[in-house]
Amino acid sequence: MICQTAKNLIKIEDIENYNIEFMDMPERVKICRKIKGLSQIQLADISSLDRSTINEIEMNPNHNIKLETLRKLMTVLDNEILLDDYSKFIINQQEVIQNLIDKFGKEYLCNILGVHRSTLERWGSGKYQVKRRVFEKIKCIT
Repeated sequence: MICQTAKNLIKIEDIENYNIEFMDMPERVKICRKIKGLSQIQLADISSLDRSTINEIEMNPNHNIKLETLRKLMTVLDNEILLDDYSKFIINQQEVIQNLIDKFGKEYLCNILGVHRSTLERWGSGKYQVKRRVFEKIKCIT
């Protein structure tokens, strides 16, 4: 049984007081966790993640959350609040990259993103994950 403390609990009705659209990932994870009334330790246990991973995500706005970690959090937390544009992108990264290649061609895409062709291919295959800073460039061309 999960204990909910007044300190950790945020009512879902109170979420209107937060401007979710402009929240970064640390804020989103923390808000989602508090809505569920969970501590970092409890969230880590339920999601099969280390507490240090939860802490790192909540403390570091430049954290590039791994797809596997995001999927584990998605099983526990409110996805409407949790998922920002970058998170939604990495969930569908392979499809998006392939669509960009089809639209612009590999050479043009590599030049505009400043990456090697092999990196683009690894993103398309899912072997590499696009970093948040590159995602910002991708947003500008789509």
